[in-house]
Amino acid sequence: KIPKEKTEKGVEILLDMILYPQIKEKDFEKEKGVILQEINWRYDNPDRHIWSLIDETMWFGNPLGQDVVGYKETVQSLKPEDLKNFFEKFYIPQNMIIVAGGEFNHQDFVKNVEKFFDKKFTGGKGKLEFLPVEKKQKAYNLKIEIRETKQSHFVLGIKTFDINHPDKFVLNVIHSLLGIGFSCRLMLNIRTQKGLVYSIHSGVNYLSDTGCLLIDSSVKNEMIMLALEETIKELKRFKKEKVSNSELTQAKEKIKGRFLFGIELPENQAEWYARQELFQSKVLKPKEVLAKIDKVSNKDILRVAQNLFVSENLSLALISPFEEKDKTNLQQILKKID
Repeated sequence: KIPKEKTEKGVEILLDMILYPQIKEKDFEKEKGVILQEINWRYDNPDRHIWSLIDETMWFGNPLGQDVVGYKETVQSLKPEDLKNFFEKFYIPQNMIIVAGGEFNHQDFVKNVEKFFDKKFTGGKGKLEFLPVEKKQKAYNLKIEIRETKQSHFVLGIKTFDINHPDKFVLNVIHSLLGIGFSCRLMLNIRTQKGLVYSIHSGVNYLSDTGCLLIDSSVKNEMIMLALEETIKELKRFKKEKVSNSELTQAKEKIKGRFLFGIELPENQAEWYARQELFQSKVLKPKEVLAKIDKVSNKDILRVAQNLFVSENLSLALISPFEEKDKTNLQQILKKID
């Protein structure tokens, strides 16, 4: 964020950092030490480490399952030349999208940006590719890390749609019903009625060729089985019961309100458009998004839930002082989603 009268200078500084960074060996080695400390910090905090585990579990065999922060062995082995070569290959104008939000003249901004890109720019030609994710598992994925913790931490994940799939708006409504805010089904059942957890919520993530619905919580060790069983029950409800019109309306209004409040800030609006330009086949306007949310029906929710909420899409990551004798019981709970 910069004052509008400083836009030209701000763009100059930002693009200079991006296009012509100085990678000094002393700074590089210092930052490696910082990242190694971050890796240790994440591992020491189960509520952070659990997210690395669910990625590893859900996307097993795919680069998506690798921890973004890296691993000690790879970080320690890196040299400045590795970073420089990677940067020169991929951080090039052909791979960039520049988006701005706020009060400014569009044509002036474009001219301001263009003058910083030399026509003879000699960056690399790194093609952005990824390894496709297998659409279906043969059964649920399960990863248990046994630790002497005071609480059991879990993330339950379900493979869903890619970012361009039309049913992602149906899943967004399911997500709203299931795990957004204090009035969502997970909170009402598992916290308010059962008193099993302090907090439990869901999230959705859409990628180029896949996506996921994630549910996370921490629970007393002796209550982990019951909390997981109740979570599976809430998922299965969407497959068996029609959502009432009043609950559906409330869920839609919740999504629309959060969306509109979110893009009020110029930086949020710029990021929203940038993500669409990067990943989506079509850039939608806010009114188009609202219309697609309003179009979701009770029947759509039943159809999508019946398609997605099956054990072949399910993954569970768990950090707990878990006992091996309970594994069979846990497996039976996961199978109940079918």
